[in-house]
Amino acid sequence: MTSFFLHDYFEDENEDFITMAEIGPILTGDPNTVLIPSGTKQYHIEYMFAEKPPVPVAEVTLTTDEIRLFGYFVRDLEELLASELTKDGAGTISKGGTLPVLANGDYHHQTAVTDDEIRSFMTIFRRLYMEKEPANFGKAATLFKKTLHTHPLGKWVKGVADEYDAHLQNMLEFRPFMQGTTVTFNAKRLIDVFLYTQYAHQPDEKRQLQFTVCLQQVSGKRNFLTWLFLKKVWTCALEIGNAGRVIAGWFKHYCNHHGIKPDILNSLRTEHTGLGTAEKEDARKARLFREKVEKLELELWRQAGKPEGGPLQYHLIAQLQLKQALYGEDGV
Repeated sequence: MTSFFLHDYFEDENEDFITMAEIGPILTGDPNTVLIPSGTKQYHIEYMFAEKPPVPVAEVTLTTDEIRLFGYFVRDLEELLASELTKDGAGTISKGGTLPVLANGDYHHQTAVTDDEIRSFMTIFRRLYMEKEPANFGKAATLFKKTLHTHPLGKWVKGVADEYDAHLQNMLEFRPFMQGTTVTFNAKRLIDVFLYTQYAHQPDEKRQLQFTVCLQQVSGKRNFLTWLFLKKVWTCALEIGNAGRVIAGWFKHYCNHHGIKPDILNSLRTEHTGLGTAEKEDARKARLFREKVEKLELELWRQAGKPEGGPLQYHLIAQLQLKQALYGEDGV
């Protein structure tokens, strides 16, 4: 099922476009009325109407430990935002129509990201997610709020972080996909069981049992449970990114203003430029084979007197002869 709508497009009785700012006065007759979309969080509203003095930078002095905390948070945030899962999302689930029926009535799950890319994402995500990490999202948001004191931008970042924490504690209900099913595990439990059984650790008996319980509560639908997990960590990454970009922007400005370079180990992604530049073995073999085929098909074409159609008409013959020379008579 696919739907499309414009959630912020409105017209008046003459079918002329009107902005969000115009709707409040039109509905109430009061030019000072402001329409706020349904579901807007309180911290958004407070920031919207707050006076916004200059964000403090020159008058702020961070300790060495605070600089390190912000430095490592920004480093890992940049890796998280550059990851393929953050950019492409958790994929789609579907069933019915011409799709084959899976065991337990499970959904078909398709992603643009590979298993290796998901594992890479989780390695980065856990640094910002785990409570014991020295520069996780919660610690960075709390320090940012403390550093900016009463400035509304600090309150807004803390508001995003508090909502992020609340989402982790919420029960997961996906009624559009599983009619009548309500799971009792929350988002944090779902993330933890995948972290401790699939990615960060080899599971102990307790974690394996927790994973089994989660799977049982979705009627054994493993594809569906995996999609739930990826959807939740992707959502968490977006929330971390929304507030994290503000923190990162301020911290970089702070460092530039004070002439400070954080004493942190930079990411290998930026420090080691040779990673991934060498040709993979399979790619090298395929390239060499392709080059030899092109050379052989050109030679066969010349031997045949250069007929019309060019060397490409000898491509399949060249492939077969080269395979036979490499692998034997059957060319395998």
